[in-house]
Amino acid sequence: MENNNIQKIKNENKKAGKTFMIICIVAFIVGGVAGGVLNMADNTFDFGSIAKMLHDMLAVWGPTAMTVLTIILSIIGFAKVGQARRTFKKWDGEDEQAIAKAEKQLGVALLMSTLISIISYFFAAASFAVGSFWIDAVPVMMRDINLVLWFVGFVGCLVLITVLQKKAVDLAKEINPEKNGSVYDMKFQKKWEESCDEAEKLKIYKSAFSAYKATNSACIVVWLALFFLNMLFETGVMPLVVVCVLWAVLQIAYYIESVKE
Repeated sequence: MENNNIQKIKNENKKAGKTFMIICIVAFIVGGVAGGVLNMADNTFDFGSIAKMLHDMLAVWGPTAMTVLTIILSIIGFAKVGQARRTFKKWDGEDEQAIAKAEKQLGVALLMSTLISIISYFFAAASFAVGSFWIDAVPVMMRDINLVLWFVGFVGCLVLITVLQKKAVDLAKEINPEKNGSVYDMKFQKKWEESCDEAEKLKIYKSAFSAYKATNSACIVVWLALFFLNMLFETGVMPLVVVCVLWAVLQIAYYIESVKE
């Protein structure tokens, strides 16, 4: 039995190893070609001017973009909560499809709150970093407007995120009375998970593993993108350090959790 298992392992490694080698060779060739193309492009195009144009655009319109996107996503999120409530009110107590539909609508609302958070944090930091309130590329009047939009937009997004999540969670608790936890509680996620049944917990764990795989792949893609962008725009080593630190945290947290008893 042991010999059969060892032979099985060898056969699987041999079969997968061929595909792996082909992928490595193709990746090496593609990387070399991409590097050559970027080198030629660097000699052809003025990437410094392109970078400055993007910098100035972000400086002028960053706070506005943050505010507008926050409003749009908030409207979608609150609309989905409203749809979920109407679906739940029509529930006859037996149709499980209706409950599933309402929960999906709440899922979209929570997704909108997450996107609001990511977008607002990005534009808040980026607008400050590029000098939306003081650089010459921004008209004097626009600087004052940007300052107001930056402050009001960032504070507003925090309020909207909290209210949207509260409404979504409260409705979810109405649909599922056994659920516990308040969005104001620092231990909300732990209490919510503890109130889930085994099927719901399994779904959470599957979703978490899917997120782990997606993030792992995203780290590789972002690392490659930053590697090549550094050739064009001389972005420096810090972006690569940040990606690798987050990548390390992801991997270490996963493997620490996997070996716990």
